Amino acid sequence: MHNLVAVQRTGLIPVASYARTSEDFRQRDGRGVRHQLRVNERTVEQQECRVVAAYADNGLSASRPGVTRPGFDRLLGDLVSGRTPDGQEIRGVVCVADDRLYRRPEDLSRFYASLTAREGRVYLDPQGVRDPYSQEGLLQAVRSLEAAVCAPQRSAAVRLAGGQDRLAPLRGGVGTTGDQRPHRRQGGPSHRTRSAEPSDLCWPAASSVLE
Repeated sequence: MHNLVAVQRTGLIPVASYARTSEDFRQRDGRGVRHQLRVNERTVEQQECRVVAAYADNGLSASRPGVTRPGFDRLLGDLVSGRTPDGQEIRGVVCVADDRLYRRPEDLSRFYASLTAREGRVYLDPQGVRDPYSQEGLLQAVRSLEAAVCAPQRSAAVRLAGGQDRLAPLRGGVGTTGDQRPHRRQGGPSHRTRSAEPSDLCWPAASSVLE
């Protein structure tokens, strides 16, 4: 209860922090997820938010079917309930990049359904704040999923081409040059204004959330 009072007094938006690594080359010491969680802390400081709970999956793939991610599943459950196990309110999620959360359409659908299960939620990454209830916010998420799905295919094509990257760069993925830098609004978090259209590859995921 003391933490809830602290959040109310400061006016900072309470968010959950998520981190994931696909492989841990340092004998599963968790260094990668700890680094991501530190980045998340810096992100929320810039966006008038506050981390109230951290969730992590170390050395677990998000692209392989059948892989259970306990941290991700706990995050979704707490988003639906609206609170952490110790009773702190959750009003958003911060992550270093979309593909840490999902690399498959079904996980995108699960995440957005949980995130938007209650009103007044936000999604943050180092690029800014996204409105998860808007079509624009969802289309940005689908573009990130498309980039994550296409990246392995692109890498294979490069190898077949003899190691020369002759393919056009993916546009619009999180962290690419296609991203616009966030503009800070007076008295509130920054928001991205990038337009997006999903391809047929990932449209079923977007449709299931929009319905």
